[in-house]
Amino acid sequence: MDFKLKDNHYIYVICIVTIIIYCRVMFYPFLPLDDLQLIKDRMILLMNPGNIINILFSPLYDQQALILFRPILNLSFMLDAIVGGGSEFIFHFSNLIYHLLSIILINILLTTFCNSKKFAGILTFIFAVHPINIHAVAWISGRNDILLAIIVFTSLITFHKFIVSTKNYWFFIHIILVFLSIYIKENAIVLTPLLILLLYQYRLDIFRKIIIVLSLTATCCLSLILRLNIVNFDVSFTDFTVLQFVSNTVFIIINYIGKFFIPVSYSVLPHLPDMSIYLGLISIVVILFCVFFTNRDNDKLFYIGILWFLLFLILPVIWSLSTGIGEFYEHRMYVPSFGILLSISQLRLKSSNQMVYKIGRSILISIISFLLVISSYRLKYYSDFNYFSKAAINESPSLARSYSLRGQYFHESGNQELAMEYYNQAINIRPNLYQILNSRGMIKLNTGNTKEAIEDFSRSIDLNHNYSVAHYNRGIAYFNSGLYFKSLSDYTTAISISPTNANYYNNRGFVFEYLEDYSSALQDYQKANLLLPGNQVIIDNINIVSIKLKNKLKTKQ
Repeated sequence: MDFKLKDNHYIYVICIVTIIIYCRVMFYPFLPLDDLQLIKDRMILLMNPGNIINILFSPLYDQQALILFRPILNLSFMLDAIVGGGSEFIFHFSNLIYHLLSIILINILLTTFCNSKKFAGILTFIFAVHPINIHAVAWISGRNDILLAIIVFTSLITFHKFIVSTKNYWFFIHIILVFLSIYIKENAIVLTPLLILLLYQYRLDIFRKIIIVLSLTATCCLSLILRLNIVNFDVSFTDFTVLQFVSNTVFIIINYIGKFFIPVSYSVLPHLPDMSIYLGLISIVVILFCVFFTNRDNDKLFYIGILWFLLFLILPVIWSLSTGIGEFYEHRMYVPSFGILLSISQLRLKSSNQMVYKIGRSILISIISFLLVISSYRLKYYSDFNYFSKAAINESPSLARSYSLRGQYFHESGNQELAMEYYNQAINIRPNLYQILNSRGMIKLNTGNTKEAIEDFSRSIDLNHNYSVAHYNRGIAYFNSGLYFKSLSDYTTAISISPTNANYYNNRGFVFEYLEDYSSALQDYQKANLLLPGNQVIIDNINIVSIKLKNKLKTKQ
């Protein structure tokens, strides 16, 4: 079955309603999660088109995410930074556009694989306004899953086009998309086995199937091999017994099912100890009941949909469990949701009674209306730092990061006392969180408690020696304590870890200047000026140290 937008009026209504719901998001700020590290703190880097090679062939960001290689995400951020001049509006606008594109693509797929265009439209509407997708749309860094959806859904469309049309250029496009998908997000590796399973949906001769399978497998392997040359797999894993690991994995997947089918228990920072399994179990019982009282148009597609959901979700779940992160974000359901919708699209009521159909239609309309209300309400939690950090504590009270974010909010608001209180709560929950120790150290440094600040920075560095921010901050504390050579050493370490940070060079230059090594100071100031051109403080430092260097040379003469 082919799909044409001009033949489907539902998609226009869906897109308009989606825009109405999400239009206010475009005026939201960056969120205090990865938005700061990935975008705000790197804005100078992103706004310079000359850094495109660095962006395309570097891990996600700095030393904090070396195992994550997502060049397409970084490239999308660079485009937004250049077009919008660093404005949050453009980043949010792009997220909404990407979401709308995903909606169109998912409608094409559901219309292709579903016998009812109306039913496909209803399922697309559910995807478009479902609150489980808010985290992907309202949180700028959550766009990675939207980008993955765009590539994956398009790859499915081109795969289908190739098989039904036998035109080779569709397969060529498809192979490129499969190759690129792994460079968007790591769990795209499951796309290849799913496509191979989907082959059995089509009537093809065995030779053609073998060629397709070999091509897909080779493409996936090549993409992974190239990726291995860029990322670092030096990651520490949490010890679990097999039983614990399996039970936790099942628990989390059931929780995700509950969030999709009974949309009342969401969290901006979902945390395992704060999650419930009951809504998921109720959902599974209802699903089994519905499956029992319905027929299926296509058994193969029904089961492929279930596998799609499980396979695309399982790797992120395993990653969060095995690394001890313990946070299971809702944006990770963005791509797996299609599997659920694909399976539902194959169900048909056994009864032909028109009253039953009318009741079913009324129920679906009520579900969409309920989803609209929930989504509209939950969007407020992403509107600013205050709402977000409050929601984090209310919804995940056992998560250290919740208290850390609340502490960060008060820190930035100038209330150091409350900030310290929340940082202490976070550290009491998880004493080994190096970022929070660094944040608490900054409060101590700003309030004149330099000795304890150095202790917190040192503990942070002991936990993660590659955390350049703690080296930089300890360098400041050492300088304030008169330990100038220790300060110099920490700044040098910070620069070796993050060689593109202008502040690191500027501060080291200041230490060199204080120690009257004006030549080294000038070199550092000039390097800082290259990284952050036009900054008046750095320019003034260059002018001052240049005069000092000239005077020193004259004195020697």
